[in-house]
Amino acid sequence: MRSGRLPQGVEWAVHACLVLALLRPDEQLPAQRLAELFDLPPAYLAKVMQDLAVAGVVVSASGRHGGYRLAAAPGELTVGRVVRATGLAEALFVCTEIRGRGPCAATPEQCRTPCAVATVMRRAEMAYLEVLDAVSLADLPVPGGRAAAEQWLTAHVHRVKERS
Repeated sequence: MRSGRLPQGVEWAVHACLVLALLRPDEQLPAQRLAELFDLPPAYLAKVMQDLAVAGVVVSASGRHGGYRLAAAPGELTVGRVVRATGLAEALFVCTEIRGRGPCAATPEQCRTPCAVATVMRRAEMAYLEVLDAVSLADLPVPGGRAAAEQWLTAHVHRVKERS
């Protein structure tokens, strides 16, 4: 994350959830198949999907016919929730208090409250998350088009077995 960019897992998680949004309630899709759909490393996408499951964004089932499905309707899950589930609940900007170092250092008393840089960065981060929280998965188009994704899914989904 030190590169100044969001981790790839954020993009992957949102796209994976958009595909899962196409599934019927009795369907699930294995992480391996999701990885194939986007030509992603299966092991890394599996880790992203595990994070989403722990956060309650998706539901997972193990076994031969296991896979993932959304934990709620696409209209009830926001992009912000998906992003936070990937580990971005912590601050994107981390103040290291450089104002307290060097020949023109601020005093310890001056460093007790956040500086203007930390304050504006936090405000920007809050605005960013506010935008993501205002957009549901149902609001976004499916990557590659809905028809193409649905055709691909027809061949790769697993039906959840009825429990008697």
